[in-house]
Amino acid sequence: MFGPRQFKSVVDRPRVSPAAPSDESLLPPITMYTTQWCGACLMAKRHLRRRGIPYIEIDIEKVAGAADQVKHWARGYRTVPTFVIGERIVVDWDQSAFEAALSAEIEARREAAGR
Repeated sequence: MFGPRQFKSVVDRPRVSPAAPSDESLLPPITMYTTQWCGACLMAKRHLRRRGIPYIEIDIEKVAGAADQVKHWARGYRTVPTFVIGERIVVDWDQSAFEAALSAEIEARREAAGR
């Protein structure tokens, strides 16, 4: 599996907005597979910045193996953005699906921590 050590860039944590999860220790690692020309990727990045959610960005056209990994998750397509949110995969930008996966990961981490 393609790992976060082979990333293109790390996006610095912006100021945390009130909409961001209150306990940052519960935030799962988030990796976003993108391309430079992808409009939906720009919308997704803007959403994450507004929420104060850090992520690792991997450009599938610049990082060897990244496009093949996305094709594996997206049933043969190079669909971007594709997200790895903890243990969950979200293919394409769907804010509701992204938020649902993020919430599920945070809840799983909360339960594992006994909170």
